[in-house]
Amino acid sequence: MKKYKLLVTRFFPGDAIDLLRDSCEVTECGQIGKLPKEELMALAADKEILVISEDTVDREVIDAAPKLKVIADIWGKARNVDREYCAEKHIAVFTSPITLKWINYSEVEHALMLLMAVTRRLLEADAFVRAGRFVEPEQANRDMLGTGLHGKQLGIIGGTHWSGDEMVQRARAFGMEVRYWDQARGEAMEEFGAVYTDFDELLAVSDFIILMANGCDGYILDRPQFDRMKRGAFLVNVTSGRFIHEAELVEALKDGRLAGAGLDKFEKEPEADPELIKLNNVVLTPHSDGALLEERSRIYLSVVTQIMEWMKNEKREGRVI
Repeated sequence: MKKYKLLVTRFFPGDAIDLLRDSCEVTECGQIGKLPKEELMALAADKEILVISEDTVDREVIDAAPKLKVIADIWGKARNVDREYCAEKHIAVFTSPITLKWINYSEVEHALMLLMAVTRRLLEADAFVRAGRFVEPEQANRDMLGTGLHGKQLGIIGGTHWSGDEMVQRARAFGMEVRYWDQARGEAMEEFGAVYTDFDELLAVSDFIILMANGCDGYILDRPQFDRMKRGAFLVNVTSGRFIHEAELVEALKDGRLAGAGLDKFEKEPEADPELIKLNNVVLTPHSDGALLEERSRIYLSVVTQIMEWMKNEKREGRVI
């Protein structure tokens, strides 16, 4: 039986790729980040199937792989693939059809995890126990007092074009009142009980602010915005580090204008401001809001399934999805 030569450019968690091993000679790069173009061209030279993740596959790369029949992009919706040239060369292009919704669930869960970790002082409590300082339960009432979610005001900045409705549902389940501001009204968010609010008012009344903005230019939160926030508020960011002036955030955390922050994105990613790292009222994660095994496995399986269907019936060759 013929075996296709298949190249996987990125680390591929789970066992979905194993479904292709009987019918393919699989080369796995295990790459973190995009392959350099020259390396991709060299590795793809004799391959019939490429499984990529936002890698750039332009005319030059395609011409360097004369046997190429399928390109499957597990993450980037083939935005970096020359689709027109693929159609001309009768190369099928597949993507995961439902990636975005899975990202939504994961992002919302991650934001709430950060919020609870920083409000309940999770990292401090963990370090307290590990250091052998836990002697009897009454200590928590003195040394580990946190902030609860029930009855508090949550302000969402953005969300109408992403996963704001999912956030509202979960926040309401915790007993929070939810307000939001975005450049456009979000009917789905309002259906689940969120109240559209002026931006400055949102900053002034919210106990917690979760940044979920999309498509904005420049800082959304800088010194003037931190000054207008309710004193002692908590901030969570799961969208983009470029929307927050990190140095001003550090000052707001140091002087008590903000009580804490949970950050999954950074202004100069992958580097976080060194002063942020020193603060014990900050929880930091490495752009991992989408790092769920279940999520990634489903995404990859959806792409692998399309490749398997194509191999069963090569008359689908040339279809660009």
